[in-house]
Amino acid sequence: MDNIIQTRKIEAFDIYGLAYNCPYLLRIDGCPFIRMDKLSFKKKVDWIKGLNDNEIEDILDYHFSCSRKRKTGT
Repeated sequence: MDNIIQTRKIEAFDIYGLAYNCPYLLRIDGCPFIRMDKLSFKKKVDWIKGLNDNEIEDILDYHFSCSRKRKTGT
């Protein structure tokens, strides 16, 4: 149970960082955060707080897949 709680805390931390900025500087088409770039940080936080676990998981899955593609150039 503790591992699940710790994982959720890490995921929540990751998603806040991703909402603030893309680690690759430019978001690509399809990025779930592309529409968030012009929002204030408070509005981003409010949006994230409204996400359910499945939505967070989908966003992080997209991020990890995108990161792998960008690292390998495929």
